[in-house]
Amino acid sequence: MKKRYDFMDVLRLLSMAGIVYYHMVVTLYLKGIRQLDSVSPLYENSNMHIAKVCVGLFFMMSGAGLMLSTRDKEYFSLKDYYKKRFIKILIPFYVVYVLYLITFICLTGETLSSIYDRPVTPPAIIFTLLGMDSYLSSFGVPTYALGIGEWFLGALVMMYIIFPILRWALLKNKWVSALVAVIYYAVILVTYPNMSYALTNPGFVNFTVKVFDFFLGMFLVLLLDRIPKRTSFAVSFCIFLFFLIYPRQLPVDDSLMIVIQIVSIFMMFNALNGFFARVPKVMKIITILCSYTYVFFLVHHVIIDYMTLQVVGLPFGNFDILKLFACEFLVISAVTFMIKNLIDLPGMIAKKKKSE
Repeated sequence: MKKRYDFMDVLRLLSMAGIVYYHMVVTLYLKGIRQLDSVSPLYENSNMHIAKVCVGLFFMMSGAGLMLSTRDKEYFSLKDYYKKRFIKILIPFYVVYVLYLITFICLTGETLSSIYDRPVTPPAIIFTLLGMDSYLSSFGVPTYALGIGEWFLGALVMMYIIFPILRWALLKNKWVSALVAVIYYAVILVTYPNMSYALTNPGFVNFTVKVFDFFLGMFLVLLLDRIPKRTSFAVSFCIFLFFLIYPRQLPVDDSLMIVIQIVSIFMMFNALNGFFARVPKVMKIITILCSYTYVFFLVHHVIIDYMTLQVVGLPFGNFDILKLFACEFLVISAVTFMIKNLIDLPGMIAKKKKSE
């Protein structure tokens, strides 16, 4: 029987909450409601940035979850794997994309020709159908991106595509694979700043850098039962605390610091896995909430942008900001619930018919 690691669900939920919180706060600056210096202390210090850490954790959890669910399979079907990933990742993307397009047209009166102000080309259609549009459009590649999933989804799709290769390598020899991955990461950190797109696309939003976070999750999940809990917690907590309270900016590459931070958080929560297992009722709620996190992520940014835009220019105190955040969270949750149940409806109907 596959062992359950409850801490992974906790981390997945916390990382999504951190990403949404960051977007809520930073949008206040982007829409001109608050100055940057008044909002930045709410999500970053000299050496830590909540969104960068949470995105890294989410990639790590994705890699760990996939490895955990497939490592003991004697037969790994590529066809079944890609089919399952397509249903889980791209179907919700299509639903949110279409619903957002319809809503946007209804609210703004825009036409399709004004929204898609570029000629139709097969590559642009393919990139959008694969969910990689927002990621590639940031590099100037023509797509039909509406901002659904942002750069994150495109990077995640590419990680899922190469997962079978990484899985094969790790199961063949995890230590050699880890050595190759570390060498690759060292090379990419040294060479990336010299890339022509490095200024507009820093490493912490680039697949070639973030794939290492994904790989780390895959690698670490193979070692979890061998890691001494108390020692790893003590060491990891000290590392995390250092980054949290050290007042000066360290002369360390940003992407490397993120890796150190997410590994320390991963190790701390792994050490607490026994505690989470002792609260099954709480974990049941967390597991249910985790099933909504992906759709929540797909819809949260556009809703935050739209709702914040409605209050631009109005007198806006701290209490008004709290009310805005509460309203945004409620609207995002309601939309997520409706879309998730809409997506699950065909499967529920089929299951009900089968049981009759």
